[in-house]
Amino acid sequence: MELTIDERAELQAVVKSADVPAPVATRARIVLWHSEGRLKKQVAELAGVSRPTVDLWLSHYQTEGLAGLVDRSHAAPREQVPAPIRARLLAATRTSPPADTGLSHWSNQEMAAFTRQSIRRGTFSSVKVLIKQIRDYIMHWNTSAKPFVWTATADEILAKVRLVETNIKKLVDNNAK
Repeated sequence: MELTIDERAELQAVVKSADVPAPVATRARIVLWHSEGRLKKQVAELAGVSRPTVDLWLSHYQTEGLAGLVDRSHAAPREQVPAPIRARLLAATRTSPPADTGLSHWSNQEMAAFTRQSIRRGTFSSVKVLIKQIRDYIMHWNTSAKPFVWTATADEILAKVRLVETNIKKLVDNNAK
């Protein structure tokens, strides 16, 4: 592939620019290296890509010029969770967690952990069945939801803290020897 002086200068400017995304600069290098007479196999090794990738970007450059090296704009990504499902999940987070968890409220992480636990225990024939299973699981745990109440006295808690502190000091001392 032969490049004009202007094309070469344009590609070199792209390679040197800090404002150009790295993949675009790599594609410009591919075109430059190939125009210097290097074999496509060598260009692929230098660029850290496959030989078909070299062919792809050379073809794009030949048909579209520099614009062919720029990433194509893609349609906006689809919403991961549809609005009705998101609304139901948000509503579920407004209910109290199971009493035996010791939680006073749901966090995203805890909601995900409980949901994963339930999901792992079964197989589902459809998304609707899965959603129903998640809803049933949350409703089951919320039937007897109570706020967390401390059952230990302050002295019992402090005694456990001192015990842990002593054990940690012993571990540190043993590891320092």
